Amino acid sequence: MRGIPLSASGAGTVGIQGSDSAQIAFVALELKEMSVSVALTQRLLELRDLRIRAAHHAEKLRLRTDAFKRDNVGLIESVKEHLAAVNAAEVALRALAAEEYERTKERKPAPGLEIKLFKQYAIDEVAGLAWAKEKDLCLIPAKLDVHAIKKLATVQPLAFVTITELPKIQITTDLSKCDLPDPASVESAIAREANQA
Repeated sequence: MRGIPLSASGAGTVGIQGSDSAQIAFVALELKEMSVSVALTQRLLELRDLRIRAAHHAEKLRLRTDAFKRDNVGLIESVKEHLAAVNAAEVALRALAAEEYERTKERKPAPGLEIKLFKQYAIDEVAGLAWAKEKDLCLIPAKLDVHAIKKLATVQPLAFVTITELPKIQITTDLSKCDLPDPASVESAIAREANQA
């Protein structure tokens, strides 16, 4: 007579006759399913508890966030207003710098400003595909490889590609580190220009 464990740990056994191997297999399968079932139940319980704790902490955070917003409404509005003013000033500065670049082509018109040029490609894809098939270059099976054409057009003129350079204005993040003139001298220069006009 052989013993079959009643639990996964092996504690306790039940006696089964050697000829009853089908019954042994059934009991073993039942025990295996029970241990999987127990493991699933444990995982479900852990997940439930974690979700409850996460929801509790999320609610505490929401309450604190609401209280912070309520206690700092003036400061929050002030930050929004200042950020909008910064954005408007940057837009105006970029426009003025773009005008200055168009007039002088100076790529560093003032401390903290730099004009960077980026290529823009206009490709006649029908003519480009015909050219690519003729030269057996810049092809992705049955279509034009636009990326390869852009690389090639940078070093070799192609009749079907037009390249224009677009200026993009870069403003230094920390203008306090730039060698900017004194505000009073700028104001006096503005006054002098106004008097001359």
